[in-house]
Amino acid sequence: MREPVRGPWQRAAIATTTALMRVATIPLTIIQQQNMAKMQMAKPEVDAANAMLKANPNNPEIRQQATVEVNKVFAKYGCNPVMVGHLLLLDS
Repeated sequence: MREPVRGPWQRAAIATTTALMRVATIPLTIIQQQNMAKMQMAKPEVDAANAMLKANPNNPEIRQQATVEVNKVFAKYGCNPVMVGHLLLLDS
């Protein structure tokens, strides 16, 4: 079996493509980091709502109230928990 010829131009093409992909994902990475920082600031309030839910896991009214509180906290801090996971997939 014959090895493919790999000249310096192929290495340069791979390096250039890699660099371009990294530069293209910089805005997504910045947005992701900002959103994660907002999520960390909101974490204590979200944990408080989740603790209320853990105390009464089978009560649908408590579950709905906890969900509403968590959504209010996310709106207050301007963060989106779904966005963090999606951008992680795009960045890798």
